[in-house]
Amino acid sequence: MKKKELNIIGIAGGGQLAQMMVEPAKRLGKRIYILDPDKNCSASSSCDKLINGDFNNSQDLIEFSKMVDVLTFDIEKVDYESLKSLEKQKHVIRPRASVMGMIQDKLLQKRSLLELGFPVGNFSEINNDHNDELIFPLVWKARLGGYDGKGVVKILNKEQLMSITTLGYIEETVQIDKELAIMVARDMFGQVEFLPIVEIVMDEETNVLKLCRAPADIKLETETLIQQLAKGLVEKLNYIGILGIEFFQSKEGEILINELSPRPHNSGHFSIEACSVSQFEQHIRAVSGLSVLPSKLIFSSVSFNVFASDSESRTEKIIEMLNKKNDNQVFMHNYLKKTNRPGRKIGHVTVLDKTVGGAEAIANRVLDQFI
Repeated sequence: MKKKELNIIGIAGGGQLAQMMVEPAKRLGKRIYILDPDKNCSASSSCDKLINGDFNNSQDLIEFSKMVDVLTFDIEKVDYESLKSLEKQKHVIRPRASVMGMIQDKLLQKRSLLELGFPVGNFSEINNDHNDELIFPLVWKARLGGYDGKGVVKILNKEQLMSITTLGYIEETVQIDKELAIMVARDMFGQVEFLPIVEIVMDEETNVLKLCRAPADIKLETETLIQQLAKGLVEKLNYIGILGIEFFQSKEGEILINELSPRPHNSGHFSIEACSVSQFEQHIRAVSGLSVLPSKLIFSSVSFNVFASDSESRTEKIIEMLNKKNDNQVFMHNYLKKTNRPGRKIGHVTVLDKTVGGAEAIANRVLDQFI
């Protein structure tokens, strides 16, 4: 660290999450430097400095860290050994290297949650000696690199399981009533703040977030439990920054942690327009040494992802729609991606209303225009 004030924030990865961190950072008087192999990445046109390099290359990461006061992340897939080495050299890494390493490996993530006393579903390594004891269907997950529906497979039988050669593990199928998520922010002073809990609706075919409803329609005791779990987790991890936690609420009413995201997350995008403090501002505040703030829900909202089409001309039309001027209810976000392969996430839309039902009715009409 060069000085006490952490004014130059380095972000490993220049995707849409980094892009959406830039505006609150500048408003708070911070500068954003980006390390990304793509010189046309989403944050390239708005950041203060773009370093064209690979966040999985040890030397690139070391050189980048020398330029910034604190290193944080747009993506989990950053070389863990390099992060550990940088911390030993007294570079400020937020979240810490050990947390990043734990979250990167989904099996290690599950084991760590269990050891820390947090509720998770049944899971195990794939062991040929015990395959006859398995009850199908199961869920197979890649240990490394899975995101946006990639690295998750529903397994119907032993033969299908044995055909997968990628390193992974298996989870028992949970009878899900609702999928819920919370963004929790913790600063260096130990202050913890939450965004409203949301309900996420996943696309059954792609396993990617389809809709995000804020606030979730849940009982007060469920809200309290999720907040208690979130606060307990960031405190036990000595976490600094914003953490996304996805939960399953089973049909029996059990609350289980599904996955962690050590950065802003899709399920918190609604907060830009719907809350007094967004997930992106909370993260910038926390990692740069400022206090996090209470985040109040101002409007009910529904948000959804926008994807590139398999037709280039159709994708161009979708981007034109994302560039339309926002009104006071519908807010378009264009991720400014230059290479738009079919199915790639290229933007999102947030709709505000007095009620979630009202927002969802409008969102569904808007969503139809993007299909």
